[in-house]
Amino acid sequence: MQLLAAILFASATLGHAAESAAGRSEGAVQIPGEELRLVLDLSEENGKGWIGSIVVPGFGVKGAPLVDLQVRSSDLAFAIKGALGNERVGKAELRAHLTGDGHLAGDFTQGGNTAPFVLAKTGPPQVELPPRNTAVSKELEGEWKGEYELTGYVRHVTMKFSNRVAATGNSTNHCSFTRAGGKRRSSQPNANSISAQSFRHPWS
Repeated sequence: MQLLAAILFASATLGHAAESAAGRSEGAVQIPGEELRLVLDLSEENGKGWIGSIVVPGFGVKGAPLVDLQVRSSDLAFAIKGALGNERVGKAELRAHLTGDGHLAGDFTQGGNTAPFVLAKTGPPQVELPPRNTAVSKELEGEWKGEYELTGYVRHVTMKFSNRVAATGNSTNHCSFTRAGGKRRSSQPNANSISAQSFRHPWS
């Protein structure tokens, strides 16, 4: 009986934490000498996991998607994709704990530096989803090879088109482009012109 009560209590606690983490929360990172305002949107997608986006007004960041998003009981962690980061300092990462009064308190970390933040819920989530890509048609999907000429040099090109399924279950398209340095073609009458040869699908 005690075991059943403990399981029910744990389930209720997890459900309350998940419900409280969802929504729009606003606050600031306490960077030395200034505050960095944050607007965080979190939502749980009917059994498909958590999604989120963030607004950082001071840097002109609006609706940047969250990556590596993990929500476990009253703790959550994520990184900001494609914003605030670069190769030198890396991604901006945030870890937070849901407090008893519904605030998200934690640390903002980037480039070896850490600053505390506190966010308060201000309303329902307004997650900005990334735009969906149009699927690649069956006729275009696959590997294409060809060549073009630039300043008298022939360059060989390989392009690959494919469809992928993202973690959200949505289909996205993907294109990879490979170029190989070429051999000079002295017979070209105008060395400054670009001659685009027809691309050939290997299945045709």
